[in-house]
Amino acid sequence: EMSKQFAHHLEHLQAYFEAAKRAAGSPSLAYPRMGASVSLEGAMIGCMVIQGLAKNFRMQEKDEVKWTKEQERLRSLILGVDEFLQEAKVCERRSDMEVHTKLTDWLQRMSHCMPYAAGNLVANVPFTSDTQLSSEHCEERLRELTHLFESLQQSEESCLRNTQRFLKSPTVGSLNQLRAELLVRYNGDQQWICKSNGQKLDGVLIYSRCCDKDEVKATNRRGDAPESSSLQGLGDVGPVIIWCNPNAAYYEIMAYESHWLDFYLSQGCHVLLFNYSGFGRSE
Repeated sequence: EMSKQFAHHLEHLQAYFEAAKRAAGSPSLAYPRMGASVSLEGAMIGCMVIQGLAKNFRMQEKDEVKWTKEQERLRSLILGVDEFLQEAKVCERRSDMEVHTKLTDWLQRMSHCMPYAAGNLVANVPFTSDTQLSSEHCEERLRELTHLFESLQQSEESCLRNTQRFLKSPTVGSLNQLRAELLVRYNGDQQWICKSNGQKLDGVLIYSRCCDKDEVKATNRRGDAPESSSLQGLGDVGPVIIWCNPNAAYYEIMAYESHWLDFYLSQGCHVLLFNYSGFGRSE
């Protein structure tokens, strides 16, 4: 399902690139593809998908995650497109002056325009010359990404191949990716909780929406808690919910089943998620 959603949004972004490239040669050629099925809002969401996945991979890098060959290729493609988007600019006309505007800023402003106006906007707001030169490589990466996400939705023909896919770390939706999503989306802190036998449990601490994370951590440091700990003394600055997973579940699934997590955070509670011994990275 994640792959299906990613592919859908990237198709909009890819269609925008194709229309922008055609418009560079002849503005009238931008109109046919930018119809009701493709929108600048869709292209903007595609940019957000790339940016979100790039942040996710960078978070995994901090966690020293070891990727499979497929995950490494996905990472390379995502970071390549993200690098382009950070530098890409368009040429706008303002009071008889040409202004170079960051592509993502322009898409954000224009994302709510009517679909029939999208082709006209693309035709009249082209890429800058530098962006146009590097856009072809970005297009190639987008096509490969879309193909990759579409291929992940297909079932293998044999039972053996399906079993092999099930047993290996998935290209999209791995525990590492879901954990990074929690840390990025909620600005959480990784926690390693020591047990009495010296082994450690893998956990994530997520702070209440009603308080400032840095202020809470500073308050803890002013107390008796050691500077490296985010847990000691946390109860002095708000209630803490210790979330115990249902049977055979991992805390990482809270990345996409977050209704209870969102509820407790909105009520002023901090939430500590953890995996039982033998689950995920817990010893």
